[in-house]
Amino acid sequence: MGKFILNVHWSGVTSDISYYDGSKPDTIIEVTGEFRFEEYLDW
Repeated sequence: MGKFILNVHWSGVTSDISYYDGSKPDTIIEVTGEFRFEEYLDW
């Protein structure tokens, strides 16, 4: 069986809905993940 590894890095910027007037800096969101598919050849 092969080992297929998928690395994901997702990032974004959003405004806090309670401070939409710009009085608070934007929030930066980052999600990092690693997914391993042991049986990817069977797809």
